[in-house]
Amino acid sequence: MTGFRRGEIAGLRWSDIDLVAGTVNICNTRVSVDGEVVEKPTKSKAGTRTLQLPDELLAELKRTRKARAVERLAAGPAYDPACSDCGHEHVVANEVGQPPHPESVSTWWDSMLVRVGLPAIHLHDARHTCGTLLALDGVPMPLISAWLGHADTAFTARTYTHSQPVALAQMAATRTLNVR
Repeated sequence: MTGFRRGEIAGLRWSDIDLVAGTVNICNTRVSVDGEVVEKPTKSKAGTRTLQLPDELLAELKRTRKARAVERLAAGPAYDPACSDCGHEHVVANEVGQPPHPESVSTWWDSMLVRVGLPAIHLHDARHTCGTLLALDGVPMPLISAWLGHADTAFTARTYTHSQPVALAQMAATRTLNVR
């Protein structure tokens, strides 16, 4: 629900996160191109961004970092966090430290939805949900665009924020329309 692209999630490296400052530098993607996994920079200048992490996400990343240390001890010499594609240690990794195929991130997402009893939605749809929830919370569109890594706020508004019936009803109940 961070609004990050699947490739940004799969490509996120521990070196991109500052757990003390509470920031994440989105600068790398891990994508599948013709069946081959490719590590590359984000797809645009706007896609490369440094974001302040929400407290809940920062806490989860700290827990994940500690869990990796336990996995490293359990796996012993089999643990190899150096990615064969880029040489970095990825945040999303298996029990021996290796990053997954990007499509596995979507498979894990689907499994998590089933496990917690939520309806099936595509992982990318969570990106739209993030944009919509930020808009419903009154976050200005330029900030939503920057968070999602878009250069064009009109594109963000048109594509990544969606009106909700409850929000429309609340708006109607609290606004006075000048109707003659």
